[in-house]
Amino acid sequence: MTLTQIMDTAPLRPAVRSLQMLGIPASAAISRGPGASAEGHGPPMISTRSTTGRAVAARAAARAATQTMQGARTGCGPRARGRLRGARGFSLIELMVALAVLVLISVVAFEGFRRNEKTNQRKRFVSAVHGALTQARNYAIDEQTPVRVDIDATSLTLTAWNPVNETWELFERVGMTSAREALILDGDLVCIYGLGTGVQTPAQAQDVDPPTDCLGALQRLRFEPDGTFTDPDDAFSAVPNSGVTLWIGDRSIPGDVKYAMIQVFPGGLIRAFEEVSS
Repeated sequence: MTLTQIMDTAPLRPAVRSLQMLGIPASAAISRGPGASAEGHGPPMISTRSTTGRAVAARAAARAATQTMQGARTGCGPRARGRLRGARGFSLIELMVALAVLVLISVVAFEGFRRNEKTNQRKRFVSAVHGALTQARNYAIDEQTPVRVDIDATSLTLTAWNPVNETWELFERVGMTSAREALILDGDLVCIYGLGTGVQTPAQAQDVDPPTDCLGALQRLRFEPDGTFTDPDDAFSAVPNSGVTLWIGDRSIPGDVKYAMIQVFPGGLIRAFEEVSS
């Protein structure tokens, strides 16, 4: 076996690579042992001519190479340990600030949700009142009998005249309930303000003074078999054949009352506006 083949054997490869990293020729550092023949056979040995400093440097280079390979396998080499030392967690103040921001966002989102839900409940109530008035008029026409609509702050009660037993019979009632309108029913945030004389367009409603508070006394509207309406108590029809407007107020925002109005024309036509400025 030649010297080059001996240096390429597995036991000597790490040492040869370390010497090459230091710039030391491997053939100069390896000599033949006492049993070497003239053809170059025999056990190799490290030459004693190599200086002690170079041997120490070679061992250091070998250790460094070993540590580098181990770090690459485990991910915990010198650079990785440096990154770990540079990394840090969150401080208590940072966590408290993040928590405060999260709470603030939650409060704003919750208030927005409640405001939207109040608006939806008010619109449902206005739609239900509009439907009740329309139903009362249609019932009067279909059954050819008078129909009374009794109005209070939170409900409408519909009764029809029965000519057989000569009594007013209940056939429908529409009102706010704690199950469907809990948010607007609490504290009278939304209520019926009552009937007013005449009908206006939404733009004209800005020049009209609507009622200022929830309806305190019962008001009554009567539909006749021909579809027209009358004011049996002479409470709100000061001008004949001018129609009437039912006002519904929303006081969810303090100091900013929003109104919805349901208009009944002299001929019996009924239309609703969910929100008008006044």
